[in-house]
Amino acid sequence: MKLNLSTFVFSLALANVVASSQATAADATAAQSKPKQALILPFAVANDAAATPGASGDACPKTSDPNNNLADTNSQKLIDTISAELQKKLAKKMDARIGQPGDEVAAGTVVLAGCLTTIDPGNAAKRMAGMNLGASHLAAHVVVQLKTEDALVAVKEFDATAKGSKVLPPLSVVGVATHAAAERKETLNADAKRLADEILKTLSKKATN
Repeated sequence: MKLNLSTFVFSLALANVVASSQATAADATAAQSKPKQALILPFAVANDAAATPGASGDACPKTSDPNNNLADTNSQKLIDTISAELQKKLAKKMDARIGQPGDEVAAGTVVLAGCLTTIDPGNAAKRMAGMNLGASHLAAHVVVQLKTEDALVAVKEFDATAKGSKVLPPLSVVGVATHAAAERKETLNADAKRLADEILKTLSKKATN
């Protein structure tokens, strides 16, 4: 009976040690996987993905979607605005920088990349008419990766969109000044800032799920 009791006590102690070791390993893994810094890669544009090699170019759809409008506009300004806005907001939580696909990435770095799939400036004349007509529209497919000690691991992919869609009443003599003031804010560059905010909101939601 003493031998059986000793064996039982030893087995119980061993099980506790194993469980403790597993918990410690899990905590260490979680600590390693927690992002310590962020690298923002310039977004690509769907109709010229080859111009942006790496994760952003790879995020573009392989076949073109006729429903996705890609206006002949200054896409580089939009890309720069998105990158700057993401960097500014993320810098409040961690070390964040704008880089290039070939940059060396340290373990614990979250990498944000993406592809603009819709660039639609809308119609200024229709916006002046009010009733949510002629709104500008910007959309992107976003890819999130995490650099571990061994590799760059895919974490999430999602679509984000931003629209300059303030609902204004029908244009009238009294409302001309109001519409004109709102019109100056309903630009693709403003949409680029909204898009960056939407990306960060989605990231925040997915982190808490």
